[in-house]
Amino acid sequence: MVGKGQIGMATPPMRFDGNQELRDARGLTWHLFLFVGLFSAAVNLLMLTGPLFMLQVYDRVLASRSVETLTALFILVIFLFVLMGVLDLVRSRIMSRVAARFQERMEGRVFAAALQDGAVIGNDAATRGGMRDLDRCSA
Repeated sequence: MVGKGQIGMATPPMRFDGNQELRDARGLTWHLFLFVGLFSAAVNLLMLTGPLFMLQVYDRVLASRSVETLTALFILVIFLFVLMGVLDLVRSRIMSRVAARFQERMEGRVFAAALQDGAVIGNDAATRGGMRDLDRCSA
């Protein structure tokens, strides 16, 4: 008990469970990661378009010398490559939004921790380092 005129001990700063905070931040966007996984699987399957096109050309077109078959295969390949590009664009947009949400949720906490570390260490390298690390997550 601290009496009048006595100086009490300072209370230690609050301890945060950083792992739990990260799990909570990631937990809000788990359904988006599911969609990204599905889009990635589709893009990876569509990456087989080129090799399969070449197999079909050598197997069907050259054997029959059919210009119509070559034209149909070529149009199909163009469509599949465009579809692959669209899926890849959507996947990257979703991941950009996930990164923005993660940064928005964590930047206040990271900034406070970086300032506290900078005050304890005595230089501002820790402050800059923490915020730079968070920016790297969303890049």
